[in-house]
Amino acid sequence: AIVDTIDTLTISPDISAIELKTKNEALLMGALREAEECCQSYKQRVITLQAQAVLNEAYCNKLRFQLAFQEEKKSNPGAPGKLDVDGLPRLLSGDEFYERVVEFTRWQKEAVAKKETRKVARERLKAANEEWKKSEAERKAENSRRREHFHAEKEAWK
Repeated sequence: AIVDTIDTLTISPDISAIELKTKNEALLMGALREAEECCQSYKQRVITLQAQAVLNEAYCNKLRFQLAFQEEKKSNPGAPGKLDVDGLPRLLSGDEFYERVVEFTRWQKEAVAKKETRKVARERLKAANEEWKKSEAERKAENSRRREHFHAEKEAWK
């Protein structure tokens, strides 16, 4: 909390209106004014430090949220992003913002569905490739067997 202004150390009008009669009173009044100035400078320094601490805390919070977002993004790279906003205050129940939220939610669902469709298509292609490799191996084995049979008949014919 910011230091409340404390006026207990300020020179009251009665003290400043006193006519200084002795040298000792003048020295004490000078020391009192110096002490008051020192106290005021300390108060200003405390207020400055508190303001810096508040700003530093706000900056650290911002960095913490950015770091958490980056870590989340790295740990889950395929996750849909967040709603695009321009940083201005919004009425969350406003029609325009609500429509943007609905559209964004629909986009997220479509992205998940497309991802699932690509996964299914990739699995089908993988199965088809495995089937083709198997039939290709059978074809090569059959060709090799026929070639050997041809060479054997050719040797027998000579």
